Amino acid sequence: MVDDDHTGPRENGKLNAAIRDIERLRPRGRVGLLADRLLTAAGTRELLPVLGAVDPTWGGVWVGGSNAALKIADYRDAGFDDLILVPDLEAYCKRTATPEEPFGLPETLGDGLEAALDDQLARGATVATTPSLYVAAGDSASLKAQARRVAALQRDDAIYVAAVAVAWINDTFIDQFIAILRMVGKPIALRLGGQFDPLAQFKDAPGNLRRLEAEVPHLMRLSTDLSAIDGLCHGAFAGAIGLTGTRRHLVPPEEKAQSGPSDGPVPPSVLVSELLRFIWTTTLLKKFANSTPPSCSCTVCQGQRLTRLLDPKEDKLEARSHNIAVWSDLMLTLHRDLPLRADRAGWWKKRCQVAVDHHELLNNQLGNPKAFKPPEALIRWAKLPS
Repeated sequence: MVDDDHTGPRENGKLNAAIRDIERLRPRGRVGLLADRLLTAAGTRELLPVLGAVDPTWGGVWVGGSNAALKIADYRDAGFDDLILVPDLEAYCKRTATPEEPFGLPETLGDGLEAALDDQLARGATVATTPSLYVAAGDSASLKAQARRVAALQRDDAIYVAAVAVAWINDTFIDQFIAILRMVGKPIALRLGGQFDPLAQFKDAPGNLRRLEAEVPHLMRLSTDLSAIDGLCHGAFAGAIGLTGTRRHLVPPEEKAQSGPSDGPVPPSVLVSELLRFIWTTTLLKKFANSTPPSCSCTVCQGQRLTRLLDPKEDKLEARSHNIAVWSDLMLTLHRDLPLRADRAGWWKKRCQVAVDHHELLNNQLGNPKAFKPPEALIRWAKLPS
């Protein structure tokens, strides 16, 4: 028997299974609007030129900065009425939490967490986020203070931002971390702090992160390069990828970033699809000085060389648009072809292995076995069980 829409029982069965899969992970209330979405994390300064490139069906924007809530009101006035917009005041970039002061509450709103959340919603935010301060490794008292305050909230329109040292997911702290986060009982946006790529600091980080989202309901990953894609293929209900390096990596407050060029402006960083990693265009140009650099088939590049995007000012907008186009291709694959998490997990494992192998392919092409080294997280994603 064939239904009126010309789909058979098998197709309908897969569709129903996909719907159940999404609903299993969807938080209740307004936060459920973020389910199975990949948001673009960007500061208010760099956001407006790329707002139109964000896909409204599966995307949205994680708006960062102390004036994020104010800017969201401006974006609504500019006509972005239906776009998912979530403010993050990023208080954790400036200060470390204490048990007595776990949140960085705006002075104009007194000391009420409820008032801070209500203010964000009143300005047009899709959902609100807690103005959390950074939690240092092993500071369970501050983490519990945040968890208890959020657990006491009687609302389903806000997300608890857990901005914590990456050491919280190592074998020393992971059990305690899971126990504390389970106290929250609300959706959680996890942002891991550390120098360079936090997930490269110890080999069990990617696997422990998957365990965390399997045991803590309604968790989404913020930043950390392509970690959000890994989450959307496993147990995360949503994710966000940073438009810039600042939004892809969280340096602990009072620490100076140890990565970046030693002098001069920061060159554009591009997401190389075949390698599943962000690379400075100046690095690509140097590596391929005596060989043909890679081209890109995304909707922005349309076969052009990535090494054309070298100028830190003139080319940064096109480089960012390229990055959105590349992760848009990944999301289209997930939504169009792989709605089931089990299917996504197997596909992502293979995709990561192909990317690892492509590093070796390029090294052979260049005659330099050390030209490109796969990121540690990518190697682990390729090895972990799907």
